[in-house]
Amino acid sequence: MRAHGDFAHLSRPSFTRMALSGLRKNRRAYRTLALGIFLSIFFVSAMFTSLYSLLRASEARYREQTGAQDAIVYHAQAVSPAFLLENGLARQAGSLYVVGTLSSESLPNAPGVAVGQMDETAQALLQPTCAQGRLPARPGEIAMEASALKRLGLGAQTGARVSLNFAPSGAQPFAAEYTLVGVLEEQSAFIHDGATPGASAYPGALLFAAEPFPSGAVPDVHRVLSLPEPSSFLSAVRSALRDETPQAVQALYEALARQGISAASVQIFSPRGANSAILLTVLALGLSMAACAWAGIASAFSALLGARLNQVGMLRALGATRRQVRRLFSCEALILFALCAPAALALSCAVARLAAGTLYLSGALILAILLLSALGMLLFLQWPLRHALRVSPMQAVRDAQLLRAHRHIRVKNCARFRAPALITRRFLRLYASRSAGVSLLLALSLASLACGCLLMEEAIRWSASNARYAFFMDARRAGGDDPFFDGASPESLYTAADALEIAALPFVERADGVQRTVLGLEIPRATDYLLHCGDWDFEYLREGGSGRENYLRRREELGISGELMDVSLYAWPEENLRALEEFVLAGVIDENALSAGEEVLLLAPEAYQSPMDGNTYANDLFSAGSALAYWHISAQGNRQGGVRVGALLSGVPDGLAGPGRMGDLLTTHAGLAAMGLSNGRYEEIGVLAEDGLTEEGEEILQGALEDVALRVAGGYVDSRAALARENREAFSLLMAGAGALLALFTVLMAAMLNSAVSGRVRADHRTIAMLRAVGASPSAIREIYARQVCAVLRNGFLLGGVLALALLFGVHAYRKTSSSLALRTFLLLLLPYAAITISAVAANLRARLRAALRPSIAEGIREL
Repeated sequence: MRAHGDFAHLSRPSFTRMALSGLRKNRRAYRTLALGIFLSIFFVSAMFTSLYSLLRASEARYREQTGAQDAIVYHAQAVSPAFLLENGLARQAGSLYVVGTLSSESLPNAPGVAVGQMDETAQALLQPTCAQGRLPARPGEIAMEASALKRLGLGAQTGARVSLNFAPSGAQPFAAEYTLVGVLEEQSAFIHDGATPGASAYPGALLFAAEPFPSGAVPDVHRVLSLPEPSSFLSAVRSALRDETPQAVQALYEALARQGISAASVQIFSPRGANSAILLTVLALGLSMAACAWAGIASAFSALLGARLNQVGMLRALGATRRQVRRLFSCEALILFALCAPAALALSCAVARLAAGTLYLSGALILAILLLSALGMLLFLQWPLRHALRVSPMQAVRDAQLLRAHRHIRVKNCARFRAPALITRRFLRLYASRSAGVSLLLALSLASLACGCLLMEEAIRWSASNARYAFFMDARRAGGDDPFFDGASPESLYTAADALEIAALPFVERADGVQRTVLGLEIPRATDYLLHCGDWDFEYLREGGSGRENYLRRREELGISGELMDVSLYAWPEENLRALEEFVLAGVIDENALSAGEEVLLLAPEAYQSPMDGNTYANDLFSAGSALAYWHISAQGNRQGGVRVGALLSGVPDGLAGPGRMGDLLTTHAGLAAMGLSNGRYEEIGVLAEDGLTEEGEEILQGALEDVALRVAGGYVDSRAALARENREAFSLLMAGAGALLALFTVLMAAMLNSAVSGRVRADHRTIAMLRAVGASPSAIREIYARQVCAVLRNGFLLGGVLALALLFGVHAYRKTSSSLALRTFLLLLLPYAAITISAVAANLRARLRAALRPSIAEGIREL
């Protein structure tokens, strides 16, 4: 007999020791809970690591192409770096000097190449690098981009002497000779001056930074800036999600406006890897998948508590409080969390690397993943725990919950008595919470599937409107003093024959031309909505503004009583109008009315935050369906006309030149001809390359396009082939990752549902034995549980279908689009998803019931 003092050496029991003991004794029952915890960590981690890696990889590629600068202020001789630094507008400020242009005697009609120099700060921010050779280190040396060498007809290698014609800004041209020391990586294709159409602000050739300027030269000075960091992380995230102008950019706009520099002269550099809609959809998809896992945790834990309800009652009877019982089970869950976390994080990192092509991690990111996963797990555990702890100790021991539920069950009269159907209804009433958990899990999985379809639709829309064209055929055209005069020289425009020749070139899928006409639009008055949009071309509408006197003379000449604003009327191919649906604010796009010249589309955002004063101004000037009166002023005379506004646009997708200023108009080529404003020539031609175009093919195609551009005065080829190729690769990678994630999600959801069903059968082993004891055959027991599973899956599919359809229709109603690609995809995926899920659950149920029916009746009842 053990002495009483022998117990003195035993240590005091702790929650951790009790939790480990509970896990060890019930390790088979905890497998379902462990799977749910593993999946919750995996889904949260996969979402955050994929988003983080996509954004960081996109930023790395973008910075490699453009440099590390945040902004460039073009033509900023009047703004010194000291002014920008002292006023807190920039953390770093450097200067880029465009000294002039270089040309070659072998190609006298080819467009020149801008040549420049930069100080140390600008060089550190722009980060020009050489594919071959090095940067200039002494006077007389030059480094040029490969496209610049080709444009000048130079086949020289590094180290060779090249003779060029140098035309400095403000000075006489002269012959110059340089030593080619490096071939620069292409940057001029990504850095453009928005204030001067057709001008390349970034030089394609660089000289030594300390080389003196040519005598009499007046270089064009651009300021290269690194902007201040956001005041807080939350404010930066809020601005990004709301597509608001960042605070540092807004402050820069306001300061430059006071110096007389337009916001159009500022280029902001920010990674364009994905828009806010894609980020929000990915976030919603990840959270919905995590919610599925958390619902699986709640379902598994509910079944576990049902099997351990007697233990809970005994703990309460021995004096344990609700808080202590809750702490005990939470400790068990946290131990499982710690065991599952490493494997879940490793698997999520592999998925993120597959989705993003690379992997970026940080300590703060991993900590946030673990905290969110643990918090979600503990919160979802509280629902079944709260329900179980409401029962008093004696009621738990006697299983009074089932007795109380039994008293409320009413048996309805049936024309035909079927024991399996009756028992199924009783089970669904007695174990309603367990059934609800499985149905909720299935419903959340369908909502996650809908989020995935929305992500796919947004990715396709983004891919279709972002860097689609590999090349743009444009020309440098001198601007006139009269903004209302349509004086584009025919020699600087591309002809229809040029467009047909380009479309017939190898590797070209399509060539889309853009026509542009300058109009004077009559408006009743100039409201603040127009005057504060940041476009300094409208300064003539202000009292004392620039160009006011010439404007008043023009208005008097035309006999206009109201005001007149200069706008551009663009004409696109009809097929390009389909990409405008998501930008429509009011009205509809009627292609027939546009082609008949009866309607136009007008750019007028509902409201905007002014870059001039930071205030928000709402549209009080334009409306859909209203009539517009315009004047076309050209060398052939003044012509008045009218047209109706078919729809208001908030913007246009990236790609072809189109409406970019307040009040700009858009129609089709047929519509422009019907209005009598077409001259049959194109201002710009976008060249859409075939899929799979290689770098060698790009070089061949660019050479052929440059031959066409040489026939146009000031014509040049703007290559976006690298951007288009990157866009295609990113889209393919995103679709492949989405497909892999969908397959993985389907398998994991089937596994979670199987685990929930397995836990239910395991918890009912005594019930199964009792049914066998009263004479139920194995086939009847299989029918009972098959009916239960069918009812649970039916409820889950119905609830999930309602949630998914509400989500899909709600998003489309919010975005005001008629596209139903996400809906069609969801309906297409629903049938195979349901088939896989139901087949997996049916096979698992059959296997579990076969195992449950293997022991004898006595073993099942006695829990041996």
